Amino acid sequence: MWGQSALLTLPSGIWLDGKHYRAAALRPLTGEDELFMSALAASVSLPEQATILLARCVTALGSIAPVPTDVIAALPVGDREALLLTLRGLSYGGRMDGVLNCSHCNAKLDLDLHPDQLLLPPYDQPAPVYELTVEGVTVAFRLPTGEDETLAARLPIDHAEADLLRRCLVDVTPERAELSEALIDAVEQAMLDCDPQAEIVIDMHCPECGQAFSALFDTAQFLLREVGQRARQLYHDIHTLALTYHWREADILALPFQRRQMYLNLLDEGGTL
Repeated sequence: MWGQSALLTLPSGIWLDGKHYRAAALRPLTGEDELFMSALAASVSLPEQATILLARCVTALGSIAPVPTDVIAALPVGDREALLLTLRGLSYGGRMDGVLNCSHCNAKLDLDLHPDQLLLPPYDQPAPVYELTVEGVTVAFRLPTGEDETLAARLPIDHAEADLLRRCLVDVTPERAELSEALIDAVEQAMLDCDPQAEIVIDMHCPECGQAFSALFDTAQFLLREVGQRARQLYHDIHTLALTYHWREADILALPFQRRQMYLNLLDEGGTL
């Protein structure tokens, strides 16, 4: 799976003009992508960065090629998580190292994750709209999207969640029915049940205090932090490869990370091609 390109069946997919698009194709990140995304990090919210990154690397969505940025933004959150996990493995390999603090004693714990272990199978019966009835009120809702997350990120935290939920409500019957706290909680849980890939939970056990705990894993945050780290090393890589092979900067930037690293490893080993 982790090669020079990848095909993925999205967990849910997207409906455009009555047609369901679910098959995605991706290419790996290049040095040019790393530099471009690193320059955006300080001025663009995390959901919008994820949209821009995926718009650069998702090469097709069914018969749609190239894939417009607004289509990437309109994908359900779980689809975007699946694409980001696939892109991470495709670009940087199958192992993700990190550090997590224990929620009980704050001890630092090493993470050893693999993208394919965090990917869920495609959903059996995805739909553009779902329905839920609680206390005599029927709510039709859609799944939250990347665009919803981007708009919510611009709001104060205490308003963001309610605004996101409001935008995902398609219809309420009877009209103008009061949305009770129980109904809101039920809709939020139903959204997660319909799109479980949207929230990745890691179960951990702390060897220091012996307590078990769970933590949310944010794929976009993890990958974009890693992209920034690669970008900071990139100029050194360009200098080394250009000096040795006399390649142009543009040609080096066009290389995916793993191919770039292969040449650097050969130089470290004193080998030749």
